[in-house]
Amino acid sequence: MWIKASGALTENVVQISTSVSTHLLILGELAAVVDTGISAVHARLIEELERSMGEGGSLDYILLTHAHFDHVGGIPYLRKKYPDAVLVTGRQTAEILSQPEMLEQFYVKNLACAEAMNSELELSKEDWIEALRVDRIYGDGDTLPLGDDVEVKLIAVPGHTEDAVAYFVRPDSALACGESVGAYAGRDKIYSCFCASYADYVESLDKLAGLDVRILSLPHGGVVTGELVPKFFSQARQEAERFQQSVKERIDQGELTTEIFESLLPEWQLQSICPEGPFVEEQRMVLQAMIKAVAGA
Repeated sequence: MWIKASGALTENVVQISTSVSTHLLILGELAAVVDTGISAVHARLIEELERSMGEGGSLDYILLTHAHFDHVGGIPYLRKKYPDAVLVTGRQTAEILSQPEMLEQFYVKNLACAEAMNSELELSKEDWIEALRVDRIYGDGDTLPLGDDVEVKLIAVPGHTEDAVAYFVRPDSALACGESVGAYAGRDKIYSCFCASYADYVESLDKLAGLDVRILSLPHGGVVTGELVPKFFSQARQEAERFQQSVKERIDQGELTTEIFESLLPEWQLQSICPEGPFVEEQRMVLQAMIKAVAGA
């Protein structure tokens, strides 16, 4: 099943949906949310969290899959609402979030999104950037216990980005992994997202496909469940291979990477694999990065 709306998926896992992103809320004795979307939709994110956690509920952890502007934008607002929430990342993500130039870039992109969506950031740039401080760093295989026999395991899955990690929720067998498995447009349409490395991306896909995943969370496309999960992994692997082989053949035949990009972009835009509006430029950048990754391999 493909589920895009907010709602409980299991006793311990809830999907939170905004207009441009979807998130897993994990509930034990403590509560954790995976990724935070862009700043422009923070009000909806908080509204859905409050509804799901109930009156008096508090968010204890914010878990990041990787350091991209559309995954960190809600952090300043969640920290304002839940000042005791602990920001957890992998080591490489923490390193990126320690770089002033990257934080400035994330702020500027979230500001552009807010303007495009007729929203305001409300916080000053200084306060917004300060809120992206990392509290706790986890390594590959480390687990975060949430109580009531609920735990979250961090899994390193480079490929989409060098710092990408996934979070596997037990006992619910739910997996949140950012774009490390690609982007889903429905109707069996899966698009690869290996911005950093094709080889790492495929290895990470195989690593995740070997888990007992019953709920697969996609950051902009809801969740797929049940029999759709192994089918998704298989198709994602096939699509990655198809893209890599196709681009490599064209490069070997003498085509310029810019020519390949211009020929593929219309299909990506037609399929609307990324949210519209503020994400259009990111869509271009992802495709360019993937072609570059194939050319440089």
